[in-house]
Amino acid sequence: MAGSGAARPAWASRRTGWARRWPARADPAAPRRGPANPRLSGDQRFSDLWTPLLADGLVHAEQGWTEEWWRGMSSGRYAMWIAGAWAPGSLSSTIPETAGSWRVAPIPQWEDGAATSAENGGSSVAVLGQSENTLAAIGFAQWLNSDPEAVRSLNRDAGLFPATTELLEDPEFLDEESELMGGQQANRVFAEASAAVAPGWQYLPIQVYANSVFGDSVGPALTGGIPIADGLAAWQEEIARYGEEQGFTVSTR
Repeated sequence: MAGSGAARPAWASRRTGWARRWPARADPAAPRRGPANPRLSGDQRFSDLWTPLLADGLVHAEQGWTEEWWRGMSSGRYAMWIAGAWAPGSLSSTIPETAGSWRVAPIPQWEDGAATSAENGGSSVAVLGQSENTLAAIGFAQWLNSDPEAVRSLNRDAGLFPATTELLEDPEFLDEESELMGGQQANRVFAEASAAVAPGWQYLPIQVYANSVFGDSVGPALTGGIPIADGLAAWQEEIARYGEEQGFTVSTR
């Protein structure tokens, strides 16, 4: 997503990193106990791209979702936010005064003519084992994510990306003009991006831990302390150490 106006820095985060490395085929692992491979295979060119952007001040590494960050978003400090299709809902509810200033576009590509996309975030509905009405809860969860009107309500009222291809292909959904995007038919861009998600990506079976130590290893690189490649290498090493500690057979080759 991009704001209007002159050249300004973009904003980068851990989620931005996952979204950009996914098309680069930096696949971290197979999600099962046993062999795990946290080899960040596509991260060299990720590092080669983002290191000079950070050095030249074209990307600003800052903690997201803070008041300061939202002020930067609303003031026009950032020219671009690499985010998921849920982003318009967050922008509309938090900084509604920016309506009309945004446009949506596919994420930048590594190769000319490519049209590869990635996932960034997501939602789920879980039924706890302690539920007193498990079958009823499961039935509600299935209805919520499959009934045409329920799915449309989640998209329209909660800003969630459609859970069904039926809605994704609905002409009314595709032709909707976004006030936030200055009348752009943004859903068409989102639907095309959804169809172009690169297959084969798998998160680590210890992904929560990997996310939690990202700031300790890669964080200093984003603020200019060390090269990004060194930060990623340290992150991989710590992920591998923890994985072995948890009983996984870990390979980084």
